[in-house]
Amino acid sequence: MGNPRTLGASALISLLYLLLHMFSYWALMKAYLFDFSFWSAAGATVIIRLLTLIPNAPGNAGVINWACIVALTTFGAEPGEAANFSIILFGALTVPLLVGGAVATALTGLSIGELRDRAHRSVEPPAGRVRDLPRTSEHS
Repeated sequence: MGNPRTLGASALISLLYLLLHMFSYWALMKAYLFDFSFWSAAGATVIIRLLTLIPNAPGNAGVINWACIVALTTFGAEPGEAANFSIILFGALTVPLLVGGAVATALTGLSIGELRDRAHRSVEPPAGRVRDLPRTSEHS
């Protein structure tokens, strides 16, 4: 993003990414039989993204549900229906990432523990800091 051309390209790709998110939220709302317009779904997407901006529990579990309830009730949904939809939304956002990660891990031929150990070995501590003690087999 060091020059106007790449900054513009980055902005367009980011906008496309946001529009695809908005479309997927809208399509999921239609499948759940909510009668929201695309613009309501777009507003809900923005509210959910802003409320989950700061990372929380793993995968924003719980926080994304709360954010979804806040967003949908803002646009007129019943709180119970919004809560049910938030679980479906969480699944729709999380399951593809879990499956993709599992497939990618399987394709490497390594286990999650081996990947973690390789990542820990590849990171050098900052100068002047003492390395953590190596893990023993009883802690692995």
